[in-house]
Amino acid sequence: MKLRLKMIENLILLLIIGQVVVFRYFNVYETMNKVILTFIILLIIFNTLLGKGNRINIKENTIGIASVILLLVLNGFLYGNNQTFKSNVLMMFYPIMNMFYLTWYVKKHQNSFYKRMIQLKFVINIYFIINIIVMFIQLQGNYFMIGVVTQENTMYQDLISGLLGYSMTAAVCYFSTFVIMYNVVISGTIRRELRRKLFSIYNMILIFVMAYISMQNDNVQYFAILPLSFIILMIFKNRLSTVSGLQKVILMFFVCIFCITMILSIIPGLYETLNDTVFYKFTGAIEHMYDGASVTHGSMERLALVVYGLAYANGWILGKGFSYSGVYTPYTFGFVHFGNANIGAFVCLGGIWFYIAIIYLYSKRLNGMIEYNAYSNKKGYLNILIPIFLVVVSTFSIPFTDISISLCVMFILLVFGLSKYMEINEEI
Repeated sequence: MKLRLKMIENLILLLIIGQVVVFRYFNVYETMNKVILTFIILLIIFNTLLGKGNRINIKENTIGIASVILLLVLNGFLYGNNQTFKSNVLMMFYPIMNMFYLTWYVKKHQNSFYKRMIQLKFVINIYFIINIIVMFIQLQGNYFMIGVVTQENTMYQDLISGLLGYSMTAAVCYFSTFVIMYNVVISGTIRRELRRKLFSIYNMILIFVMAYISMQNDNVQYFAILPLSFIILMIFKNRLSTVSGLQKVILMFFVCIFCITMILSIIPGLYETLNDTVFYKFTGAIEHMYDGASVTHGSMERLALVVYGLAYANGWILGKGFSYSGVYTPYTFGFVHFGNANIGAFVCLGGIWFYIAIIYLYSKRLNGMIEYNAYSNKKGYLNILIPIFLVVVSTFSIPFTDISISLCVMFILLVFGLSKYMEINEEI
């Protein structure tokens, strides 16, 4: 029976990974949500009947779970629990379900999981390279392998997402960040110096290739998420309680800033190109954050939605209610791209406190996943960095309502756990 339970556990993990690399592309991810839920319920029943001590532990997440449920119940009670409300709750439930299972599985099988993760470096990189090749073909505008779809997206740039699914450029950003960060960490397992240097050069090439693709498919969040992930990894790998560790992080940060500044100064026209395709979308979001629904550019609506929700949609309390509109429904409150980021939709429909409760629940659980055995890293800076990371991600995208994006974000955080595992076990 123990072997059968292990097989079920591994099957569920493979199905969850399949949500990113297979099922989204063929547009069967919604069905697979129900399949995964069924297997998880069976696993819980078997463990309960057998009195196993490896049940999915939620005691340490009681406050987060209770806060989210209470705020949802109040929202439904005050504003109604129609079909729109139920649909919104279901979209939030499946990513939470996957998050709880993935964190439990990693925590239970830490050693074997991270060892297998290291062993899969060729598989992960080959799959990613295939995606890059497909995206370069898609850049020609020929609708090559764009995935199965039930609702068409007329903006072709959004379809340049390789094999990760139809209109999944956000998943491309997070998956590519995961692969690049993963390569940085596992480069320490390459014993021969020449091979390690070549691998590092290969990873640098990946960074610039994905930067080019991100400029072409309007995936500007890549230019924020990748640097932020690097900064968190540097802080995570260096103990900030020591002066030398803090100095190292600061030094690396300023070296990066200096190199970027020099590159922009040396290469003619590069700054203008980056400003026209990337920078102005960040500065524009700040400049137009008080303009409300008059902002029609998707990248610039994100902060405007938050400001509007707090000012006009009861965002300081419970929002307008999840029964008011779907989290992805265009033109809600007059915003053309309503729901292109979770933070704005959650503040408008659920209120700022619901958004904070979701951030807390995810942060607490994911932080627990990163900790490694008896070497639990409960330093205050991680309790700050993980929520900041989730806030930034949810400002750009929809990690709390979309399975593929949610899992890709968790893949990035898995790299931090892998880094800690390698440090403790000296996997070099």
